[in-house]
Amino acid sequence: MQEAWGTYAHHRLHCHQCADVDADPCPTSGRLYREWEAIAKAAARRLAGGVG
Repeated sequence: MQEAWGTYAHHRLHCHQCADVDADPCPTSGRLYREWEAIAKAAARRLAGGVG
């Protein structure tokens, strides 16, 4: 989960489009965020005793 967030954060900080406060985030940013979100939700389910 931390690696996925780190990948997303690194991209947001170094992508010219994402770093521009006047521009929308790029499609890659959205994909990385959705991947992190899915990983985080699966981890929360595992911690709650469910299956990933």
